[in-house]
Amino acid sequence: MKRLCLYIVLLSLLGVALYYWLNDNKSNDAVVDIDHRLQKYIDEWKEDLNAEGVETKSVFISLRSILIKNIPDDKVGVSYYYKRTIEIDPIVLSRGEFSLRGAIYHELGHFAFGLEHESCQMMSTRILSEEEYKNNWDEMVKEYITLLQKQNFETHLP
Repeated sequence: MKRLCLYIVLLSLLGVALYYWLNDNKSNDAVVDIDHRLQKYIDEWKEDLNAEGVETKSVFISLRSILIKNIPDDKVGVSYYYKRTIEIDPIVLSRGEFSLRGAIYHELGHFAFGLEHESCQMMSTRILSEEEYKNNWDEMVKEYITLLQKQNFETHLP
């Protein structure tokens, strides 16, 4: 009986080690599933952060999907850290490009860096208008990047 338990434990450990080895060594250059309507803005987020020396590859290794889905409770986006997904409500698509950018930066801020609501304008819980985003975009991105710099761009991703 002891021998059987020992074999089960060893096989379990071997299975866990194999799982992590396979996941660490597979090619993950992008999120598995990105809604094509969001790709342009996700690329912009990467460029903005990469220009400041922030490596974003680990974010997209950890993330499984960024999709357009209906979200309840008057939210425009939601990050599910444990499901490794970000969802953006379709209502944002009709609000304009800057509103969509804002929702993506906001949710990626939560997912990748654990940014809290109200830590900067981009992380506001108040849904801003297209005009507010458009008129303040450069300032908002600068403040967002400054916040990331203050935490040494440390991500809370595994």
